[in-house]
Amino acid sequence: MKIQQINVYPLNATWVKYYGGEDKVPEFLFRPSSNFAYNPRKGQHTTLVEIISEDGVKGYGECFGIPDAVYSANYVKDIMAPILLGREASNIVQLWNIMMHVAAGIGNSSGPMMEAISGIDTALWDLKGKSLGVPVYDLLGGKLQEKIYCYSTPISHFKTVEETRAKTKELLDMGFTAVKLKVGRGIDTDLRHVAAVRDEAGPDVKLLLDNNCGYEGKVWQAIDFAKQAEAYGIYWFEEPVSPENLDAYKLIKSHINLPMATGENNFTFSSFKRLIDSGTIDIIMPNLGRAGGISGVHQINNYAQARGVQLSPHGVGSGVSILAALHLMTPFQNALLFEYNQLLNPLRHGIMHNKIPYSQSYIQLNSDPGLGVQINWETVDKYLDDQWKAANC
Repeated sequence: MKIQQINVYPLNATWVKYYGGEDKVPEFLFRPSSNFAYNPRKGQHTTLVEIISEDGVKGYGECFGIPDAVYSANYVKDIMAPILLGREASNIVQLWNIMMHVAAGIGNSSGPMMEAISGIDTALWDLKGKSLGVPVYDLLGGKLQEKIYCYSTPISHFKTVEETRAKTKELLDMGFTAVKLKVGRGIDTDLRHVAAVRDEAGPDVKLLLDNNCGYEGKVWQAIDFAKQAEAYGIYWFEEPVSPENLDAYKLIKSHINLPMATGENNFTFSSFKRLIDSGTIDIIMPNLGRAGGISGVHQINNYAQARGVQLSPHGVGSGVSILAALHLMTPFQNALLFEYNQLLNPLRHGIMHNKIPYSQSYIQLNSDPGLGVQINWETVDKYLDDQWKAANC
């Protein structure tokens, strides 16, 4: 079963396109969290990869697309596709090693290059599952977890605690029993919103805090905030500073009593290994569209599980990466929570005809072959990057 064709579709679902004008976009969408404090978020972005075998079987994967899906699309189209065409599609390990060798050889083992590799790898797993008539989780070892527990995010950087309360109620009304608040705006502001969420949610709902590196360069403030937040029953304390700053993580961990989570901005096994070996991280959060696809994250989590670190994949992306992450979590004992992100995203559900089987804080996969993805090509055409469409279609 050789690879006959590789197609790539950079999708930029900008807020302006969705709302029909910049003046109509709610302010919190531009700056929902600390990582967009200086560079406003422009929308939802993802790169869909389609691999077609000589038998006509089609597999789909996703490259993480922020800030613009065209970046990873160019790496798929111009660098990886010419190398992979004509090769045996079922030999995924060999193809993954070839792609990683190419990336390392030109000094691009992170960023859009790794995102391109991630999307291709996931598409190969989908293709293999479909060709064999089995779900991807069977290829990875079988169904250990019947359903995956999910938390919802984000409760964004709203200006008022009343807005924070309203969003909390909205997520609880959807059946979520675990929610994540975006913090990182400073101790006083953060604590006001933490208190509002806890008061609205009650004592039994799991409350997660995501700093999005908001306390970078302010380690002692991060420690002070975390210690005060402990009184509100915090489930985990996520990414207070850059994951590259291991010394800061060690200092924070030595002073607080909260589980620490990070990893959405890491790309490679070696970067996750450094985090895990540091002894500061309790939960890793790889994004399958960024950290090497199913093959890359499977390798990362084998290492994490053997060392008592739990898994909670970063859930930002379209329905393709959501299903891929769930398939990967299903065979692992250390799969803790999935981030079922609820920020406005017309690609999350719109990119597929089939629905994500969510109910009351859980998602339960069916036994459809591959990832179970049924692409909605009307949505792909609607959000395909305009310049890409003009140049390539």
